[in-house]
Order: sequence, then structure tokens, then C-alpha cells
Amino acid sequence: MAKILLDVRMLRAYDSFKALCALCLKPADFCDKLWNEFLQKPALYEEYEYYIKNKDLRDTFTFEGYSLTDIYVYILTKYKLMMDKGKNGLEESKEPIILDSFMFMAEFMNEPDKYRKKLEEGKGMDFF
Repeated sequence: MAKILLDVRMLRAYDSFKALCALCLKPADFCDKLWNEFLQKPALYEEYEYYIKNKDLRDTFTFEGYSLTDIYVYILTKYKLMMDKGKNGLEESKEPIILDSFMFMAEFMNEPDKYRKKLEEGKGMDFF
């Protein structure tokens, strides 16, 4: 029988992750997919772990020149567009955008060409 070593910090991070997903009303498949991405991408997981402890992005990890803050700003502009239309009830909480930022970064790492194009089309990072 194989021995399984469990890191208590990872168990705590998983518990907080599930609670955050529930708070943000994220579907189970989104949460499962993102957690699996964390397990496959240790640098991204470390950024998440830092966020949980500090409620801030550390931004020591970048991919193709983009940090999580860059991704956060990109997604925030999308949320702002929805808020202008009166369809977003998440105005007071940054957590749903944070989770979406982590997912976007994970998908960006999996399919760089597709996601780089999304980041660079339109106003991109020049919005502000």
C-alpha cells in the first residue's frame, strides 16, 4: 500500500479555497478545475497561498511578462463593463475576480497563444 504524505498547510489551503469558492458562488467544476491547476502549477499555488494569508497579490510569479495583478486588472475591466449594465452584484467583493484571475492565469499557461491574444486585443492594459 502506498503511503500518502499530507501537508497540513495544503489541507488548510484547500479548506479555505472551498469556502472561498462557496462564498463567490463558483460552480463545483470551476473549483475542482482550479484546484487541480494549483496542484499542477506550484508557482501559481504559492501565489494563491500568499493571497489567502495576506489578502493581497505578491506578484513574484509572472508568465510571458504578465503578473496576476495584470490579469486582475484585465478581468476587472470586464466586470466593470457588466456593472455598467447593472448585471453584477459582486461590486463589494474582489474575491470572485481573484479566483477568475487565478483561473485565467492557469488557462493562459496551458494555452499561451489564445490567452495572449485576449490580453492584447482591444484596449488591453491601456484602459486606465
